[in-house]
Order: sequence, then C-alpha cells, then structure tokens
Amino acid sequence: MALSLLFGFFSILLIVFGIYHSKNNRYSYSITCRQNECEWKIQNKGEIRTISFPKSDFLEAEAVRIDKSGEYIDTSRMKISESNKFGHSIRLRLRVPPEPDARLKVEKLMMFMPMDMGRRTVRSGVKSMQAFILDHEKDRFIYTQGKSVTIVGILSCFFGFLALLLVVLFGKWRESVPQKLKKAS
Repeated sequence: MALSLLFGFFSILLIVFGIYHSKNNRYSYSITCRQNECEWKIQNKGEIRTISFPKSDFLEAEAVRIDKSGEYIDTSRMKISESNKFGHSIRLRLRVPPEPDARLKVEKLMMFMPMDMGRRTVRSGVKSMQAFILDHEKDRFIYTQGKSVTIVGILSCFFGFLALLLVVLFGKWRESVPQKLKKAS
C-alpha cells in the first residue's frame, strides 16, 4: 500500500512539474496595428512589455540571422556553410523616443523575437510586414509568434498521467490480512 501511494504521489508531482515547466517557459511576441497606432507586445516567462508607436514610425522589417543567444549576426562576409549554423529572425527598424518623456525620436533596430523562428516563417512575416508598411490604405495588421507549451512539459504530463493510471489499475490499496485457517475436524 505504501509503495502504491508513493508512486501515486510521484506521478502527480510529475504532472505538476510538466504544467509548471510549460507555464514558465512560454512566450509570445506580437505586433498589432489598428488605424494609425501600433503596439508591440512581448510576453516572456511571465513578464509583459508593451511598446506603442504610430504606424508612420514603423519603418522596416528585415530577415536576419541570429546566434543562439538572440544576437544579430552579419553574414554578408561569411560562406554559406558558415551562415547556415545560425537561426532566422525578424529585425524591426522603428522610430522611438530614447526616454519615455522625450519628444525627439531616434531610429532603433530591434529584434522581433530573439529566438530562431525558421526560414519560411521569417520570410512570410517580413513579406506581410513590408506589405503593411508600404500600403498606406491598410489600417489593420496583426502578426503573432509564440509558444505556449514545451516538449518537456508535454512529456512530463503524459508520463505522469500514464504512471497515475497504472498505479490506480495495478496498485495495491489494502493491507493483506492473513486469513485464519480453519482447523480440520
């Protein structure tokens, strides 16, 4: 009985770990533009940052290569075999104030997402962002990338539920009481 309770406790602990891991490692990056106002929202590991700017200050989006830490890598002087080691992301060129209360705006290059997004996703994202920037009649644009669950979280929950099911089906839940033997008469 004690062993079944112990395995049941560890399987519930494994499920809780999977949910906790997915919750703490999720991220979402999105640009939402409505009429003439744009908002860049960054949700990463529980913290939320928002940058608001007018559509006229959204200057350019370009596909770039990044290293594992999310830093921009200039691959113009590299061989193709060397540049293939790096990930793909989108770099935005925005006009933003250097300080929150400043009137003067400066151009700033910012990474949309400091993680590898994949070549096709980046190309389609840059294409849609550039089409929005150049089309002055378009007044609505939404682009979102993110991840809400992790493979570690999914596997932990799966094996936790499987272990809990096995404990419930095959666990020993009562102490076995030795039966009294009847004396033969």
